[in-house]
Amino acid sequence: MIRPLTVLAILLAPAAAGATPPIMPDEPPPVPPGEMRTPPYRQVVPSGPIPGDPLGDVWEMEEVASWTGTWIRRGRTGRFDGYWRHPTGERVLAPLDITREGRRVIVIRRHTQGRYCRYDGAFSVDWRAVSGRYTCTWARTPMPRRARVLHLEEVTPELLRDRPRRR
Repeated sequence: MIRPLTVLAILLAPAAAGATPPIMPDEPPPVPPGEMRTPPYRQVVPSGPIPGDPLGDVWEMEEVASWTGTWIRRGRTGRFDGYWRHPTGERVLAPLDITREGRRVIVIRRHTQGRYCRYDGAFSVDWRAVSGRYTCTWARTPMPRRARVLHLEEVTPELLRDRPRRR
């Protein structure tokens, strides 16, 4: 364990010209320029309640090989209709079932002839995104994916929102 006075002495000691400052024990190692890493440490998890319904209304997906998708929720259920498109013009439609336990999310995407994909991931700290990996019966290598979770009341222009009619 490093004593606070030792840390203070290191910080106040004069550095040689061009010398790299010392790395503090709780700090990550330096990252080379042009490279970004998201470290697994120092994640801040809010202790407050989950804001509204975390599953939202629409998920905008990004998957490997330039596939993008839009998942539209059916009412307030865990069932979504998923639409994917590829820059080559190929399109896919499949139903999805989403279950959530805390921040963890599991999505099952079903296709014909018993084919399916399983998405495992977790909500971001602000509950606005989900990231993780997925595997499919036709490609068993786990692949990265991410989604942005939209709540229609936050993205619908005020003029188009349902409002009580004046009588």
